[in-house]
Amino acid sequence: MIISFSDDVQRFKTTGEKSYNLANILNLNVKVPHYVCITNNDCENNTIKKEALKRLLKVLENHFGSETLYAVRFSLSLQGIEDNLLSGQFPTFLNVPTQDLEKCINDCIASLSSRRISSYIKRHNITQSIDINVMVQEMIHQDFYGVMYTYNPLGILSERVISIGKDECNDIANQKQSYNTYYYNMDNNVYLVQNDDTINLTFQQIGYLNQLCDRLKTVFKFDLRIDFCISGGNIYILQVDKISLDIKNTITLHRTNVDLIYQDSTYPLITSFVKQCYSSVFSDLILQLTNSPEVVKNNQETISNIVCNYNGRLFYNINNLYKMFSLIPFSDKITPLLEKELNLNSGNNYKQNYVDNTSKLSYIFNMFRVMTSISKKVKFVNTKFSEIEKIFNDCYCEELSDIQLKSLYKIIFTRSIAKWNTNIINSIYCYFYSYILKKFFKKDINISSLDINSNMDLEKGLAGTFQQCIIDSISDQEYRKEDNDRLFSYIQKIFLHMGLNLVNLGYLSNEKDVYYLTVHELFNESMHSYKDLVSQRKNLYDFYQKLPNYKLVTFYDKVLSKSINKSGHVIIL
Repeated sequence: MIISFSDDVQRFKTTGEKSYNLANILNLNVKVPHYVCITNNDCENNTIKKEALKRLLKVLENHFGSETLYAVRFSLSLQGIEDNLLSGQFPTFLNVPTQDLEKCINDCIASLSSRRISSYIKRHNITQSIDINVMVQEMIHQDFYGVMYTYNPLGILSERVISIGKDECNDIANQKQSYNTYYYNMDNNVYLVQNDDTINLTFQQIGYLNQLCDRLKTVFKFDLRIDFCISGGNIYILQVDKISLDIKNTITLHRTNVDLIYQDSTYPLITSFVKQCYSSVFSDLILQLTNSPEVVKNNQETISNIVCNYNGRLFYNINNLYKMFSLIPFSDKITPLLEKELNLNSGNNYKQNYVDNTSKLSYIFNMFRVMTSISKKVKFVNTKFSEIEKIFNDCYCEELSDIQLKSLYKIIFTRSIAKWNTNIINSIYCYFYSYILKKFFKKDINISSLDINSNMDLEKGLAGTFQQCIIDSISDQEYRKEDNDRLFSYIQKIFLHMGLNLVNLGYLSNEKDVYYLTVHELFNESMHSYKDLVSQRKNLYDFYQKLPNYKLVTFYDKVLSKSINKSGHVIIL
């Protein structure tokens, strides 16, 4: 049976998924090169039947000129993930003249019986019967070929990819030719890795392709790979393939309030220091709230990776952040308030499958025990900052050795942790008080809008007590910001001093190059030259500086930072 583009879309249901997909796109009034489909029952012995070939040539003669060139593509009658597995295994023939159609069609049909395909089917345990239909599609005189993914196929779900080049799409995907690639994030930032100045999309074309991505994804309800070409400024869809992924275990990174402190690239030393701070602070925090070393031990990997680095910027790992939230007693009450403070979207499914296992009576009792003493602890640790300041001023001098600097760093770091986690506990109780006021006293307090100068009319009785606790907490947070700024300045002095010592040993070229090392590398007892490593990281971070500072990024399986494109340069659009 020969089915052509002028037939009703429902007739294409028997012609394989690829052919049926294009028929649906044509039905949306999207430009698609016209095509004819030869169904499996028109074939026998791995060749097209003679009478079917005659009917095909007659249809082509009626619709196209004698000089028209064609693309010969397969279209499998196979539903399911196996179709995606097999899609890349069959040949596509391009720029085929009429006299060569029979040979190319037969080669396409026969490929199903080839040793390579048979081995592939056996290896992947594909048990369904497979029919191969053949599409004969008009070749458009193209200016460029392109391939577009509704998400980055490397696993970045929140990033769309569009590549264009001068040759067929398979070469673009395999990076065997000169091409340009556009990355489009949900923050509406577009950047171009440009290899060839003669290949460019207009803003109008980029906008159209992105709208088309959304439109087709809505129709097919799958993520897609979309092959297209551009001819005379018009965009034609050549074929679409569904991409199936189990996205239950996605990883989401969010800048939230991190970008207020670290607005641009965060070098390896600072990143590793911040991760160390978060790990130590939250380990001690959970220990104090639950009084359970076992809870801390079982969740150490989560706690140690609440923040991470992507493209040289610091992000919260939202999955781990919510897991950490779930460890806090009364987390179901406190988490919505923390979401509001961090500007997180509570409609997301980050916290699904996370069970609040800290509602045991012992945890609740311990939480209230800590609550009754936290105010005194906060005042105590705030006054103890002068001790940290005195230790640094008494011990620090330009003659300190690496061993002495490391010892000073550990003393200041350890004492700072005790101060930080006490203040964080106080902040958590601040949110808990806010919940109680809203739930039982109908008083909604926007904590993020309060500062040390804010006035609040206190209620009488218990409500007023909770309001006063919030006011005191805000005041403590203001002092904490000032103290933290000075603490970071002490730490940076120690790091730069260690960098200078490495310069004197010949291991670094400049003391500021120490920022390209991690804390672990800097404190490694086996000292050696870091010059080559620093040079590599400088090139990488120069590349990161050119990339947009996205607020939100979602990954399929693991966090993937960009690698350097050695032949191209990044342009922000």
